[in-house]
Order: sequence, then structure tokens, then C-alpha cells
Amino acid sequence: MASVTFQIEPGFKKEAEELLDNLGLNLNSAFMMFLNQLNDCSLEALEEVRRMEEDPSIGKSYANAREMLEDILSDGDHEI
Repeated sequence: MASVTFQIEPGFKKEAEELLDNLGLNLNSAFMMFLNQLNDCSLEALEEVRRMEEDPSIGKSYANAREMLEDILSDGDHEI
């Protein structure tokens, strides 16, 4: 297994450790959970891109960001 070292503000670390302890976790296990989730999401996103490249009818394309936002928010509950 590889080692990872990072710096964190001591007060923030203490608060995180207390919170995680209440959940039955430690910083190492929480960090591993985060990395696993990140990896799962990344792999799913890459697979979706591959499927869309193979079949362009999957998904939508837009001329610009405004067009995309208008489509996303077209349910009437939001304004641009």
C-alpha cells in the first residue's frame, strides 16, 4: 500500500477526527472511502463518455453553455 501525506490545519483535523470517531471511523478510513467513491464516479463517467462516442444519439449536445443551461432549467422552477 502507498503512503499519502498532506497538511491540514490542526483545529480542522481535531474536529474531523471527533466527527469521524462518532461515526466509528478514522481519518484514514474516511480518506479511503472518499478515494473509492471518487474512483467509482470517475470510472462511471469515463464509461458513459465511451458509450456516447460509440452512439452519438445518447445524450445531447449544445451550441453553447447558455443553451445547455436553458435546457437544464426548462422545468420552470429556475431562472437564468
